[in-house]
Amino acid sequence: MDAIRLQNYRCFDDTQMIPLKPLTLLLGRNSSGKSSFLRMFPVFRQTFETRTRTPLLWFGRLVDLGTFDDVVRSKSSSNEITVSFKMTNGIAESAVMKTATYQNQGYYRYYWPIIQRSLEVWPVELSASIARDLDAKVDYTSKVSIKVAGHNLTIFASKANHLSKIDINGRDLTKYFAEEMSANVGNLIPILRLRSVEEQPMQSTEVNGNSKKVRLPSVLLTDLVKGLRARIVHGRSRENKAFDLANSFLPNTNESLLRQVKTRSDAGTYWLSHVLQWNENNEDFKFFRDYVLALHLTTLLYVVNERISAEMHNIHYLKPLRATANRYYRFQDLAVDEIDPQGENLPMFINSLPIPDLADFNKWLHGNLGFRVDPEQIGGHVSLHVTEADQSAHNLADSGFGYSQVLPIATQLWWQVKTGTKSNRQLRQKNIDCGFFVVEQPELHLHPCMQAQVADTFVAAISYAKDQNSGIRIVAETHSESIINRIGQLICDKKLNRDDVNIVIFDKEGSSKPCTVTCATYDDQGYLQNWPYGFFSANRI
Repeated sequence: MDAIRLQNYRCFDDTQMIPLKPLTLLLGRNSSGKSSFLRMFPVFRQTFETRTRTPLLWFGRLVDLGTFDDVVRSKSSSNEITVSFKMTNGIAESAVMKTATYQNQGYYRYYWPIIQRSLEVWPVELSASIARDLDAKVDYTSKVSIKVAGHNLTIFASKANHLSKIDINGRDLTKYFAEEMSANVGNLIPILRLRSVEEQPMQSTEVNGNSKKVRLPSVLLTDLVKGLRARIVHGRSRENKAFDLANSFLPNTNESLLRQVKTRSDAGTYWLSHVLQWNENNEDFKFFRDYVLALHLTTLLYVVNERISAEMHNIHYLKPLRATANRYYRFQDLAVDEIDPQGENLPMFINSLPIPDLADFNKWLHGNLGFRVDPEQIGGHVSLHVTEADQSAHNLADSGFGYSQVLPIATQLWWQVKTGTKSNRQLRQKNIDCGFFVVEQPELHLHPCMQAQVADTFVAAISYAKDQNSGIRIVAETHSESIINRIGQLICDKKLNRDDVNIVIFDKEGSSKPCTVTCATYDDQGYLQNWPYGFFSANRI
């Protein structure tokens, strides 16, 4: 996810598209919208990891934003919340091909050569509008717009699970889809179904030279077969030849689809004499392209849903006030794969690390924050001991309060870059790297010097992930001048690329006006650009 846009959400009319860089810092006065913006990320995570009846789960295990009525902007004329994403590293062409092959095994012989040379990754732009169905008393996705592989797909719903229109590249193809939709559990995009032809009369076709009555599986496929026979398949050709041709092509970019139709030598000379004249503006090609897209629309939407789901599952969130340190913790023999939002499972996480991983973790911790931590298990209890440079170890409870606040941050960051940069086949297939690390007020209870070290830790995670040909995106809400200044110094020292940082500044002029969003950047010397004068002063101008 490279950018996000929120419309009609809480205090925002429209944030516009906000780039999400490897390091995105959110700044602003109190009640200016920083937390509202940031907490959409844990909303995404809790939605996509839970079976829900609604497109977004406003109240879950990570955050509680109330209900739809609490979240939609009350002073807006619209009663819809719109969430938009941009993903440059979107869906793999091969993923669409493999899913279609699984769903349509009979055409494997046509799909497989395409899959073998499918190396493209299609960028995805998605916008989903969420409304409230007052009769059903449930939220629903009222509109989904997707731009993928150069095509524009739009789905409209008039109420929950009720399709009203489908538009593919400006062509209305609503009549081919069933009016009743299924809410896709834990996803923004509903499940569509092609309208069947059960009510239509059986049609004659030739099978092995014999005439046979058959019922084609959908109204769309019936019309596509008719269109092919009328345009580019010889009228005397058997109907099942047109049927095979209609099924043997999959959604693709205009360029790739044109290349495929022009190299189908088994389609016959009549086909080739027509399609060799096609280009992207040819009306017959547009008809064919849009009907092929519609025929496999459910497959395409499934792959997009899976891609978004994988992205959202890889969001890791820490709340502003992490758990305070205890002298002892009751031992739990649990497998811990991430730090919980308040860091309460931190002792069990560290205690469960194998010795080589614990050594690697402490090397990371000492290199960035200047201390190490070691677990000690006595009977049914675990304690954590902190060791600073040239000092003896002491219990975490006897250390400054700031240690208990910064330790979950450093631990989760280390774990994400360690696991995300491994050769994880499942993640690589879905184009996911180390994911998102989202944290509120990382500077809490820290001296300015250690606040600067938190910035060093952020940059160390970004650099390590890059060195492993991976990536992590850190989104942090902060009030720390030390962090802002330290990032500038690291850019000046060439330890961080200025293009890897985005500073998002939130502001609000009055209680009745919407919050506004602007972006600031650094230059090559680490100086801030587009920065509001006197931002950190007591009497801001």
